[in-house]
Amino acid sequence: MKRLPLLLILLFVMKVMFAQTLEHQFNTDYCQIYQVSENEYVYGFIDYTTNLFNIYSLDYSLIETIDITPDSGFIAGVINLSRTLFNSDSKFEVLYSWSTIHSFGIKIRNEDDTEIFSLDTGWGVFFFNTNQGSKMVVQLVEGQHKFNIYALYGTILNTDKTDLYSENIVYPNPSTDKINISAKIPENEDNLILSIFTTGRRLVDQINVSSKDKPIQIDVSKLQPGLYMYRIHNESFSTQTDKFIISK
Repeated sequence: MKRLPLLLILLFVMKVMFAQTLEHQFNTDYCQIYQVSENEYVYGFIDYTTNLFNIYSLDYSLIETIDITPDSGFIAGVINLSRTLFNSDSKFEVLYSWSTIHSFGIKIRNEDDTEIFSLDTGWGVFFFNTNQGSKMVVQLVEGQHKFNIYALYGTILNTDKTDLYSENIVYPNPSTDKINISAKIPENEDNLILSIFTTGRRLVDQINVSSKDKPIQIDVSKLQPGLYMYRIHNESFSTQTDKFIISK
């Protein structure tokens, strides 16, 4: 009988430890939480059918919608959302990348749909706080790789992850027949699958790969020209979703 109180306590502790509460569900292909000021966090997601970036408060109220329709091609992804990182007007400013079959670049638009920055051939974007202010490093693809470094108005808030673009490296990108993927995969992970999707999240191929292959090389010659998404995963592990371009 003395064991009963202890058992009840253990059951209560386990219930507390494993308690999660579903608060809300967004019907979207992409969703992320952004810190946009010292005390403000928001949800942001892309509607790929309309090329709109929707911003919601933590109580799930729609705050703002920004049109990120590219001049041509596809929206490749949102890299960062902020308020005063690029200027002092406190309006939402979204940094995103776009792609066509043969070209790509990055843009920044604010909540008034005003373009405040544009760079063709910009691809990878990295942020750093330094003792000389915040910096943005942009990787260019112009034959040989080049990097532009920009001094920023504000401070990087997500200092725990200074590379806000990608943990994977894909090359050549664009490609016509084969791509190499350098991904951060623990070597003890096995039974890995590389899943390839269209930008509309339609699965087009799945390939068995190994964490011991560095880099992972896959044949993409059967794919039609366009922008594709991929991730490497098994039952317990997954890389972030990333992208590559097929050109013919």
